[in-house]
Amino acid sequence: MGPLLASLDHGNGRKGTRELRAILDTHTIGTTLTRSGLEEAFLALITEAGLPRPRVNTHLELPDGRLSEVDFHWPEHRLVVETDSHAWHATTPQREADHAKDADLHQAGYTVMRITDRQITHDPAAAVARLNGALP
Repeated sequence: MGPLLASLDHGNGRKGTRELRAILDTHTIGTTLTRSGLEEAFLALITEAGLPRPRVNTHLELPDGRLSEVDFHWPEHRLVVETDSHAWHATTPQREADHAKDADLHQAGYTVMRITDRQITHDPAAAVARLNGALP
């Protein structure tokens, strides 16, 4: 499914792209979209909160033509959410890579929000409140 979704992300308004994306978004559920338990927990959290469903593990084009893979994307709001676990994002090199990625996405006009595993498990109400503020 990954290559098909990546192709759709680069459809550039071609005829049928939006319709095919809607079909895939409607009929693709569960772990076929996510890559971790943290991503599954985040999707469950936003579903329970009644928030709109994002695109999951999708690629966004940066101004210089590079692609940046993001965990969650709400295209109509230009919002990106990256879910960060301590196990994968605690090292200095990874934090620096995260900051560089955020800067690239900001330059491309996206709002980037990082939500940690601890926030999802220990303070989900605050995570939902942050998302509500970004999803008018």
